[in-house]
Amino acid sequence: MRAGNKFRALTLCLASVTAGSCQHSWSGEGNAIPQRTAQASGGASLRELISEIDSRRLTLRSFSAQMKIKMTRANGEKVSLDATYLGDHQGNLRLRLSGMFKVLALDLAVLNGRVSCWMPLQKRAIAGTRESLVSDGASELALLAAIGNASDLFFPRPWSSGAASRRANMKGDSLVVRSFGAGGEKFCLGCYVIDPSERAITRQDVFNRAGTALGTAEYTNFSSVETLLDSKSDAPQFNTAQRFPRRIHLADAGGRMVLDVVVNKIVLNPVVAEGAYVLNLPADLTVSDMGPVLASGKPLFEK
Repeated sequence: MRAGNKFRALTLCLASVTAGSCQHSWSGEGNAIPQRTAQASGGASLRELISEIDSRRLTLRSFSAQMKIKMTRANGEKVSLDATYLGDHQGNLRLRLSGMFKVLALDLAVLNGRVSCWMPLQKRAIAGTRESLVSDGASELALLAAIGNASDLFFPRPWSSGAASRRANMKGDSLVVRSFGAGGEKFCLGCYVIDPSERAITRQDVFNRAGTALGTAEYTNFSSVETLLDSKSDAPQFNTAQRFPRRIHLADAGGRMVLDVVVNKIVLNPVVAEGAYVLNLPADLTVSDMGPVLASGKPLFEK
């Protein structure tokens, strides 16, 4: 499966290069974007559009959201869940999923690169590192480990962690941007589709540094940030007129888990309480190491 994911990663990267397309390459995080570019809708250059998307997260320090999630497992089982999300610009996050009667089904926390997951109904907890999940690439949590932070999930930019360069080209009405590692274009780390009319990313294909496909995130049902903004938000420098996706479709590359996310309310830069990214586990609960589970290839959420 991992070899297949690597082939799929290369295919997705190469698929964006089409005959007659308008292509541009540059290195660094946007500091040397070419001056000569095609024009996006409204006359704005693609250079300006990409720079705008790059800069949207700059004033984001923390973020919270109330969501509805439909989870589909590999066996076809579907579960409807209420979700609360809290995250910050440093990559820490807390995701709590509750089922019928508000019973907590899953509590996921990431703090300083350490991932902890508690499943109260199974009386089970597991822990490991974000890096091990992303590097392994075969877990149902790999995609969330890679882009689950507030910036990459809710305010994605066409750039990947560890990237050294990126290439942009027009494909139909969309702008496709691919980011590459230091090894050149055979090391694709991310592929991003931008809709110039929405001035936003509508899809990102995510890979780890070995080229293994981790999954995709698709963004639809855009509206302005202010239509979703909770009155408690405190982000005076944040452009609330920018487009924000009400719906996010997350699918891991292994087909083990699909999440259809509907965002209901958001808070920009909320105050994060001390200990917010730490699970409150029962004193008698043993926390298992994710390592052996990842090595076995078994799903993390099954005993």
